[in-house]
Amino acid sequence: MLPAVTTPAARSLFLALVGTAQLTGLVLLGACGPKGGEPVRSVAAPVQSAPAAVAQAPEPVAAGAWHELRSAWPGPLLVREPAIAWQARLSGPVVHPLRSDDALLYASSAGTLVALRADGSSAWTARIQASGAAGLAGEGVVVGTEDGPVALYDRERGALVRQYPGFGPVRGSPVPIDGDLAWVTVHGMVGGALGWLVEAGYSAASGGSSDGEHLFFATLEGQLLAVGAQGKAWQALLPGPGFGHPVVGEALLYVGYAAVDGRPGGVVAVDKQTGEVRWSWRADFELGAPPALGPALLVPCKDGQLVALDPESGDERWRAQATGELSVTPAVLGRFVVVGGADGTVSRYDLDDGGLVWRTEVGSAVTGDPTVFDGHLVLGLADGRVVALADAP
Repeated sequence: MLPAVTTPAARSLFLALVGTAQLTGLVLLGACGPKGGEPVRSVAAPVQSAPAAVAQAPEPVAAGAWHELRSAWPGPLLVREPAIAWQARLSGPVVHPLRSDDALLYASSAGTLVALRADGSSAWTARIQASGAAGLAGEGVVVGTEDGPVALYDRERGALVRQYPGFGPVRGSPVPIDGDLAWVTVHGMVGGALGWLVEAGYSAASGGSSDGEHLFFATLEGQLLAVGAQGKAWQALLPGPGFGHPVVGEALLYVGYAAVDGRPGGVVAVDKQTGEVRWSWRADFELGAPPALGPALLVPCKDGQLVALDPESGDERWRAQATGELSVTPAVLGRFVVVGGADGTVSRYDLDDGGLVWRTEVGSAVTGDPTVFDGHLVLGLADGRVVALADAP
């Protein structure tokens, strides 16, 4: 186990070093970013200033499962083949998961964070080196950066509220744990807005997820870790390199692993309190994206198969064959599941038996995990569009 930076003296030294090395980067973060155009329906971004970093964590969102990455929503939606209700074009491919609250949809593209209204128009734009999806915290939206700092923006106006000192490029989005906000870097270091730091691993295969108590992430070396401010709670070995973020269930974590040495990838379920492996399932080839959790665990595969597993036992319930590689985490909508493919198709299947309900084309590879926003299913595409699907009239 690598040491945790949790003593007052070590923490003070760490924060002093970070502040000295990154002061200039923190001041410029709100104004600098990659070159790229505004969204097609954008409005002028508000002028942003960069206040000094303060060691005060925002209040995490208490409700919802965005940080658990379960991808499940109740109620009927898209009962028949849908139509595109609106679309917005961003400055680059939309490869990160979309996030939404009651008012706005947040998309990260080409290093820029964009907030969209319910009609697809742009509410505000923040030009930063965003490294992953946005997260929700209190009244703000948080996003990690390639340079290390984590930025907190006001949700309504897009004004920069605060920046938290970083310790390396951030993987995924910050998540709430134990009254704090925590994130993991590409080098496997986990830290929080209140200034703690744990050297947990040597890499991160993707961003972390949270049960409110620990941050969970998988490594490229094939480890699954549970980390808190006091250090590593446990670690488990995977059959291969970690693939994507863990999905948090009531008692179990579900995490994908990649193919290695000619062996296919698959999914492992572990006890989220102890790290004990409960079951393991191997795919025919390779996963296309992390699974989704609803009444079944839905696993999208690169060979076009959507596989439904029993969440408790790992037994297969059914398989459905899509027209091409499945490229995003499915969205579980009540008793149905919707998944997007690299061939630009979006398909809906019955959760009971995997029967195809409908299939439609969106014109580009689906690359951004879908979410539900204002009664629409919203997806990110490789051509830079965010597309909202609704039942056709």
